Amino acid sequence: MKSLNFMYPEARKVEIWEQDVAPMGENDVLCQAETSLMSVGTEIICLRGIFDPGTNWYDWVKYPFTPGYSMVAKILETGKGVTKFKAGDRVFVPAKHHQYFVASEDRLDPIPEEISSEEAAWTEIGRITSNGIRKLQVQMGDFVVMIGAGIIGQMAMQFAKVCGATRIVCIDTDPLDFRLKKAKELAATDTLRMKAIDAADIIREMTDGRMADVVIDATGHPETLAQACVLTRKYGKLLILGDCPTPSKQPLGPGVISNFLNLYGVHSSTLADTYNWFYPYTPSTSRKIIHDLMLQGRLNVKDLITRRADPREAPEIYMGMVDGVRPELGVIYDWNKLYQ
Repeated sequence: MKSLNFMYPEARKVEIWEQDVAPMGENDVLCQAETSLMSVGTEIICLRGIFDPGTNWYDWVKYPFTPGYSMVAKILETGKGVTKFKAGDRVFVPAKHHQYFVASEDRLDPIPEEISSEEAAWTEIGRITSNGIRKLQVQMGDFVVMIGAGIIGQMAMQFAKVCGATRIVCIDTDPLDFRLKKAKELAATDTLRMKAIDAADIIREMTDGRMADVVIDATGHPETLAQACVLTRKYGKLLILGDCPTPSKQPLGPGVISNFLNLYGVHSSTLADTYNWFYPYTPSTSRKIIHDLMLQGRLNVKDLITRRADPREAPEIYMGMVDGVRPELGVIYDWNKLYQ
């Protein structure tokens, strides 16, 4: 079987390759893509190809490289050892942008019937961002500053709101105010179109001089972390939610030591492998929480979708975004267009 797959043959180049699908093992399933979500920040960083040696990016991205990790698919066939799923089931898989692919049963998540495939494609982004908010222990009454209004920032603000943050200020340099308007619609109580460093006096006034309880850097830009330090109160919490590909250019700001700042990093992989009483948040339990919040109307991903595209449009879309021609939030690839 042949599959159409997104491919970066080299930095700053996107193609669609037709490739053979890997053979199935007894605990594997054969999947047909339905929808996949473009993780804009991650996939554009991978496409640009500028990484410091020794970083996760440097070790992970080897060209030719296939992007993606947010896929909803239909199972076409199951191996003889598969017990939890059957042909015809709709599942979420943290898989690449492939038309057809083989996945191990233990990587699949079931999707409630009431959740659309477009919504379910956000499951992995939800795991990443909810994991960060959980690690910070955001709670009722917190003053939260979010730096960066991309899809990671948008999702994290909604989770902070669910946890009871009283005030959420979103800071972004978005020249069109598009992302900031979306942030205000979904979770933010206040928005500021400026660099984080220019917001210090405003945050000081908002907090009567105390500064923010929680500051989240969701940008991945090297200069933002130092600016975030200035916005954080004494004993406050600072989360790096956007992994910078060039940490050699990412200095710490003032006050990390004198203000006793608590600095956190988080990744989707920092979940428990199996359920336990001390930390029960496995990938599966995290997925169920995300889907429950969607069903309750407390997590809105539909309004983050700004483009629904035919997968064959991918090269044009990626290159438009890497060059900053077209701003996007959620880009959904509709693979069903290939089967019509």
